Amino acid sequence: MQNVPQIRSARRVIGARVLVVEDDLLISMDLTAGLTDARAQVVGPCRTAKDAVAFVNEWNISVALLDIRLASETVVPVATRLASRGIPFVFYTGYLDTGEIQEKFPRCKIVYKPASPEILVDAIAEVLGRTAPPPRYIRKRLMLLVIGLVVIVTLVICLH
Repeated sequence: MQNVPQIRSARRVIGARVLVVEDDLLISMDLTAGLTDARAQVVGPCRTAKDAVAFVNEWNISVALLDIRLASETVVPVATRLASRGIPFVFYTGYLDTGEIQEKFPRCKIVYKPASPEILVDAIAEVLGRTAPPPRYIRKRLMLLVIGLVVIVTLVICLH
């Protein structure tokens, strides 16, 4: 995974505690590196559903990134536990047939492997409900509007 500090969406995951559940060691290392570069705090990674459920129960987690298939098991027990605690999650999978997951979790976010760091960070920020800061030109216009309103209010107060 590439460095992501330059990615605009990376600012939206700063400080988020992300549980990574991935059974492939190289992929989990890659995910950990990318999320750490985006200044998120990685919890885990976990390679089994049992370990992941234990992490969900014991740690204060902001969001989770879940591989659907973990060796011979699925991540459904983890997703169910996260949902019951109100913790958002993103599925990250190489399987195209995700109908069963979408039935169980109809409003879930799914990102298909392979995905760029920017896509993963955007997906995590989206489920966290963190919005992107407005572009610079909009901030400048808003600042000018606020200054203009302050001047108008000041003039109105002075004229009365």
